[in-house]
Formats: sequence, structure tokens, C-alpha cells
Amino acid sequence: MPPAGSRQTDRPDGPSWHRSAGIAAGGEITLSTPKNKLTKAEAGRKGGNQTKRRYGIDHYREAGRKGFMATVARHWQGNRDGYLRWLRANGWTKQVQQLLAAEGRTDEIPTIPGLTEEDTPL
Repeated sequence: MPPAGSRQTDRPDGPSWHRSAGIAAGGEITLSTPKNKLTKAEAGRKGGNQTKRRYGIDHYREAGRKGFMATVARHWQGNRDGYLRWLRANGWTKQVQQLLAAEGRTDEIPTIPGLTEEDTPL
């Protein structure tokens, strides 16, 4: 039987709450290092997958729709069709630029017929 006022533990290093708080048996506080530290990419992937499992793919669709509509309202004065035309034209231009750069060329890219100045954001 333990003496009165003492706490009996089955471990020599003290009560379990000392170990979880990082307090060593002698009372000094220790800093523990995580065993498996994640990279930022791994942490982001893990969090994204957890969000997908928790809320489903429609959560991401809704976020994309809200972002699209916010961009249209803020930068295109509500002109949804004009923004879509600009996105399509810009996407085409980016692909052509990437293909030309891969070949080491710096050719002038022609404009798309039917795309007017009012279809561009500035």
C-alpha cells in the first residue's frame, strides 16, 4: 500500500498527464518534435481530401461558381458572356504561347476574329 498523500503510478516517469504535457519526471518542461512532419503540399492534399470526403464534390463546384460570379461582378460589371468570351480567347492564346515557347519561337499571335476591344477587361 502506498504511503498516504502519495500517488502510485505503474510507470516510473510519473503520471500520464506529465508525459502528454511534455513535463519530464523531474519536473522540467521538454519540447517534443513531431515524428512525421508533413510538407506543405502533403498537408494541403490531406486537408483537401478530408474536405472532399466531408462535404463532397459539390462543395468545390459551389465555391468555383461563387468565385466566377464574384469576378464577373467585380471586374466585368456583370457581363458574364463577355467574361466567358475573354476566358476562351485567353486560354487559346496561352496554349499557343506555350507551344511556340516549347519550339523556341516568339511569333506574333493573331487576334481572334469577332473579339472586340470591349471584350477585354481593360
